[in-house]
Amino acid sequence: MALAGNPTVPVVGAVLNCLGTGILLPSLLTLVFGGEFVCPLVLLALDGLVGSLAAAVGVLGLTSAAVGGALLLSIRRGAAALAGSVPQK
Repeated sequence: MALAGNPTVPVVGAVLNCLGTGILLPSLLTLVFGGEFVCPLVLLALDGLVGSLAAAVGVLGLTSAAVGGALLLSIRRGAAALAGSVPQK
């Protein structure tokens, strides 16, 4: 904003920013509420399988960490493959 030559540039940037946030926020909130609904059901099912709620929370935590790590690795591999396929000048 400090480098903008006239007030039109920051105003257009602010409008685009608000438009993107307005589209993204409802989508993220829907996913969060879906997770809040499903999580207790998953914990109850795991509680029956592993015997205690504490163990069920541990299993869910380890599973979440494993899924997060796998997603991180796949994103890095995808980015590396994409970078390797871009022709160099």
